[in-house]
Amino acid sequence: MPVVNDAASGRSESDSRTRILASARAEIEQRGILGLRVADVARGAGTSITLIYRHFEDRDGLLAHVLGDIYDESIVYWESIVDSWRSREVGYDDLVAIMPLPDDRISRMRRNIRLQILATAVNNPRLRERVERSTQRFHAAVHRAVLLIRERTGEQNPLDARVYALMLLMFNMMFVSNDMLGEGRIDDALYRDFLHHFFARYDAPA
Repeated sequence: MPVVNDAASGRSESDSRTRILASARAEIEQRGILGLRVADVARGAGTSITLIYRHFEDRDGLLAHVLGDIYDESIVYWESIVDSWRSREVGYDDLVAIMPLPDDRISRMRRNIRLQILATAVNNPRLRERVERSTQRFHAAVHRAVLLIRERTGEQNPLDARVYALMLLMFNMMFVSNDMLGEGRIDDALYRDFLHHFFARYDAPA
């Protein structure tokens, strides 16, 4: 009977899983979420549909993992930024500088995929769980940023910082409607100016 090397077997399982996830992501980028076919993912990963189902149970399980990872990426970015602020003086200008803008190409791409992920999560409970956890982390990171800025600036605002953080997240989501306003849409300069005035009005130092 052949001897199975557990370490090699574990690496093989990990490698196949990595290839499957990379293939699924490539398919989503090329064909969109609705166009994802497990057979195409298997072909791109050089593996079988059976192995994909062994790793992820079904198509929904695969989507939950891949789309959850994509959704997490912006959260990891925000967390790293806020963590870096602990070692220096920061103010609301720093927050405005990292806020997504309406016309930024990368921000637009990210919000488009986030909308698709949120729509998919409606009928995919496993993905919804991932999105909920990610959204909670995102809100917590913005909340920490607001608290840190308030501490560094001496600002004393009676508005609960959790509500403040939620408002900032909602501002980002409104870009979806802004994209549909045609010539009446808000551009980057106007939105950035609004944010500066918003913070000056509601979070002026004591």
